[in-house]
This record gives sequence, structure tokens and C-alpha cells, in this order.
Amino acid sequence: MVLTTSYKDQMNMKKLLKRGLSILLTVLLAIGIVPITPPVSVQASATSAKQFYNPDGTPMSTNYQKVQFGNTLWRILDAGDNELFLLRDEVETDRRQFHANDTLSGPSSYEKSNIRSYLRLNVTGSLRASERNAVSLQNVIANNGYGGVGVTTPDENGDGVFLLSVTEANNTKYFPKDSVDRRTSERIWWLRTAGNSTGYVGFINGQGAIGYQSASGNDTYVRPAVKLKMSRVLFASNQNGTSTGGKTRPTGSTFASLSSRLHSTIRLTVLDDNQNFSATMVQREVPRGGQLLLDSYSYSNVPNSNSYLSAIFDDGNGNIYYNTLQRARGAAEGTNLSIDVTGVPAGNYTLKLFTEQTSSAASDTASAMVEFNNVSVVNVLATPIPTVTPSPVPTATPSPVPTATPSPVPTATPSPVPTATPSPVPTAMPSPVPTNIPVPTPTNKPVPTPTNKSTPTPTNKPTPTPTAIPTVDRPFSAVQGLSAITPSKKAATLSWKKAVGATSHEILRSNKKASGFKVIKTLGQNATSFKDTSIAEGKTYYYKVRAKNGKENKDSKVITVKTIAKPKSLKLKNPGSKLKVSYKGTEKNYQIQVSKKKKSGYKTLTNKCTKKSYTATNKKIRTALKLRKGKSYNLYVRVRSYRIVNNKKVYSSWATPKMIKNFNIK
Repeated sequence: MVLTTSYKDQMNMKKLLKRGLSILLTVLLAIGIVPITPPVSVQASATSAKQFYNPDGTPMSTNYQKVQFGNTLWRILDAGDNELFLLRDEVETDRRQFHANDTLSGPSSYEKSNIRSYLRLNVTGSLRASERNAVSLQNVIANNGYGGVGVTTPDENGDGVFLLSVTEANNTKYFPKDSVDRRTSERIWWLRTAGNSTGYVGFINGQGAIGYQSASGNDTYVRPAVKLKMSRVLFASNQNGTSTGGKTRPTGSTFASLSSRLHSTIRLTVLDDNQNFSATMVQREVPRGGQLLLDSYSYSNVPNSNSYLSAIFDDGNGNIYYNTLQRARGAAEGTNLSIDVTGVPAGNYTLKLFTEQTSSAASDTASAMVEFNNVSVVNVLATPIPTVTPSPVPTATPSPVPTATPSPVPTATPSPVPTATPSPVPTAMPSPVPTNIPVPTPTNKPVPTPTNKSTPTPTNKPTPTPTAIPTVDRPFSAVQGLSAITPSKKAATLSWKKAVGATSHEILRSNKKASGFKVIKTLGQNATSFKDTSIAEGKTYYYKVRAKNGKENKDSKVITVKTIAKPKSLKLKNPGSKLKVSYKGTEKNYQIQVSKKKKSGYKTLTNKCTKKSYTATNKKIRTALKLRKGKSYNLYVRVRSYRIVNNKKVYSSWATPKMIKNFNIK
């Protein structure tokens, strides 16, 4: 059962995994909130196979990057565009039986096992709400590794934390060194794949080899696996402090780089839907070490401990600079908050602001990010510097010079020339001619010319360049193309086209179409989707999205969302030897099941009923439940509706089961 690979194959696989990790960590910090939403991108080169380093700067020798998620340290098995596949770095401290006895067999072994219940209730249940929302539920029941199948697939109603299958444990993409990579301190740990013999289940032995053993064995440990949604991961940083590229704490320090050299342990910051944050800002240019003015901000539902209002400067090329601006708790709003950009090099950035709760022993959580594009940090503000010195000098001198000097020159000179010349010409011709000609010519030319040319020219050039450039008016439009789907019975996902000029978006919901709308969520300027998980099954809701720009608001059209409703008025009849099921409902598709017990053991009679009634033959019921001919049974029937959303079935809750007594099997 154990695969072997050549050394060359192992090295190639090792490079592929690291390259996949680099792509992951580039995606991890490239925003999109929420999102996740779109994720932010961590600065990591996607081309270098040696991008991961030890804290002392030497390249990592281990094949795996480690991630702090929840209060557990995990190992990255695979990093895709949509999911991050993690395996607990070490086994849990307590041994645990796969099942209390050895009665399980075949494909349903994991589904019915005690260990699956433990993982779902205790391990998944120990995560905070924001962490649970980041978990991608997987279909591990149909893919438990029995009969050669064993890869996990996404499933809205699946398992959050699960055991690996034999197929996954044998995958050299996850374990390039085969048994060496599976070994954990010579402790054995369970797999979820059932063996060919009743009561036997897969496991990894102390040397990392794959085998099968009794499900009731009590000397085997648990090593859970989980997959995370990349859309819920906002960014990643090193687990330790700023000396190794981690987050800065506490407030009052300067911006620091979230190092592209992510070391052996990564800290994830995941989206927290409860935290709300919004902000407005006009200024878009600031000198290095200067102050950037945030015009207004507000937040709510921020945890009371270890929480901050934080900022990231992202240049889009993998260079990320992070700092906490001030402590935050509960709800607050403010104006004119100065952001000291010391530590941020000159360049053009997207500024991302958010609230977050940090933790030394768990993943960090944060609000959706509010983004401000085209924020420039410049070495020197080139235009304002000349205006400070020359502006007072020229304004005092030039103003009187042009007005006082030229006006008397033309009036004083020409007036005596015409009056003096005509009267004395006839009387004394030789005496006035030589004296009048040289007087006006040499004196008038040099006086006005040199002073007027040099004075006004240099004065006006540097004056019109103060800091009014960033306040250029931008077009502002309402949200267009608002639509919704219902991915589960208690959720609605809204999507829309990006509003031009919006600095933030508010999601409004009501039970009435024309009134009663309340804000349920505030998102950043680049948000184009939102998932509402606070609604009920079988209800009608009305939504609109409000684009905001300062004090100006523009609302989208109102859309209607109806969550899936379970069937009602279930009735059973026994015409002849058949079973007739009827019910009322608003959906188009229904699933019908039958059982001998009210709460368990149900088998499907039909998955594709499109009417409000269904008749099952005696043979179909006998075959489904493996009943004996000639005997009578009390049978229970239940019905639920479903929709097809994005090529996937979304089910309602089951209608309350009904019983038909003494159904005779023929």
C-alpha cells in the first residue's frame, strides 16, 4: 500500500509544492475583501523555490510550511487558488478509538464512527465563529477512500475537520518523502478508510507506513485535517515579531514590512463578519515620514481585548507595510485621524484600513478592509517647496513697481515736447534745436526697461502649486446589476458591479419591499459581494446596496430573495398494496425517504419528484428497507425540497415525519 518514489521525483515534487505555496502566499495578501471577497497578497516571489527561510536567514530544510490556525499548529499539504489544505503538525495528545466496537464495515464505516462525531463536535466546535466560517466543508463520506476513492470534495453540508483517507496519505504531492513525511514521533494515527475486513480501518504506523487495524484499538492517536477558503484569508505574516517580518505590536511604532521571507511558521488573519469598519479620505499624497489625514472613520462589534485599528500599504508588487494605528474596542467613530507613514518607502500604494483582534496562540481576525487607491508616498513634495520661500518676496516688491514706474514716464515726457517745440521755432531757430533733441532720447529708454522685464516673470511660476491636486472631483454612481442566490437554506449571497467613486458600501435588508430597511453590514470601496447568513428558512427578504462617498449616498434597486421552504401538510395513504405520499410546497423538486424508525435508518424512495405527490410500489419499499414478505410494518416517511444553485442541490429541512401503521409487505 505504500508508494515509493525516486530521489529525483521527490525533489521535483518538493519544488512544485514550494512553488504552489508561493502562489498561495501571493494570493493571500492581494485584496479582495472579502472577503474575502477578495484576498490580499503577501509579498512572496512566485518563481523562487528557495523563498522560505529559517529565522537566521538560512533556507528552510523542511519541505513544509507551518500555519497557526485556531489554537493549533498545522502543516500545509497543498495550496490552490481556492483552498488551503492543512494537516495538524503533530497528533493530538490523547489516544482515541475509531469506534467503540468492530462492527463497522464497508464505505459507511467513517460516516457512523465515533471518531467522526468527536471531530465534528469537539475539534470543529472549538474554533471561533470567524475561523469556522473560513473552513471549507468537505464531502468525506462519499470519498472515504474505500475501494480506491479518497479525495475530499467541497460540500455545503459536509465535514469541517476530518481524517485523511488512504488515497490522500499515499499522495506524493502531500507527502513527497512518503513514510518519512508521514511519521510523527513514532506515534500511530488513524485514517478514515475502511479495510476489506469487518471492523478494520486504515492507520499510519510509527514508521510512517500505511496499514489496517481494529477500529476499537485504543492506542492510536488523532491527526485531523482541514481545508480553508482562500476567500476568507485576508493576509499572512510571520508568527514571530517584526524582527522576522511579523506584525508590529503595540501601537506607536512605525510601519514595518511583512517580510517576503516567510519562515517556518505563518500566522493567518481571517475575515470576521461581525466586525464592521468604514472610513473616508480625500488626501492622496504624503511625503516620507509625513502625516496622512483620514477624514472620518467608524467601527463596531470590535472585541474588547487585543484589538486595533490597523493599516497596510500595498504596492501591488508584493511589498506590504503594516502598522497598528490605535487601540480599538466595541464601537467608536472619529474624524481627522493622522496616519504617520514613517517606515513606508516612496512609491504608489493601495492603503487598506481595518479593525483586527490579534492573538499569540490563535489566528488573528479582522474586519473587511476599506481600500484607498493611488496613495503616493513621495521623497519630497516637489511643488510646495518653492512656494514657501519665494511667495512672500515677490508679492511685496513687484506689485508697486509695475504700477508706479510706467505710469508717470509716458505722461511726463511727451507733454513738454509738443508744447515747447511749436512756439519757439519761428523766433529763435538755432538755440532750441540742439538742446531739445538729446534730452528725451537718452533718458527715457534705460529707466523703465530693466526694472519691468525681470520683476514679474519669476514671481508667478511657483505660486499655483499648493496641495489642492488630490481633491479632484470623481464621478459617483449607484450600484448596478444587484442579484442574489441562495447557496443554503439559511443564507443569501448578493453580488453587484463595482460602484464608480464609492468609498464604502452598506448592505440594507427588510421584510417589506418599500420600507423598514436597516443596515446589516458595511463593506469597503472594492466590495462586489456579500453573504448573509443571518436569515431564516422559508422566508422572503428584500435587499439593496447603498454606495457611499462622504455625505453622499446612492441606493441600488431593491431585489427579492426567498429562502428555500420545507414541505407542509404531509399525508400518507395505502391504496391497495402501494404507499401514496402527498404534501404542499412552493419548490419544484422534492426528495422522499422511508424508514422503520422515526429518527434514523431512512432510505431514499425518490430524489427527483417534481409533483406534490408520489406513489411507491410495494416492491420498491420492500427492496429499499430489505423487508420480509408477508409481514406488516409501521413505516415513517419524510420529505424535503431542494433547488439547483450553481449546479448543486440546496436542500430544505425535512418535514416532520408521518407514520403509516401496519403496512403489509407482499
